[in-house]
Amino acid sequence: MTHRDQTSLDPEVIDNTLGVLLKYQDDIARVKGSEAARLLEEVRAGVGEAR
Repeated sequence: MTHRDQTSLDPEVIDNTLGVLLKYQDDIARVKGSEAARLLEEVRAGVGEAR
């Protein structure tokens, strides 16, 4: 599955594309799921503050 045409992020897109950002399977496993959702919320909060 490709997500090159994505215009927004959600936890599923992050989970499906972690291999592009992270080299090791241990790192990917650590970030998948709830951690991906938490990081996304943190980024969204930071973007909201920047506006």
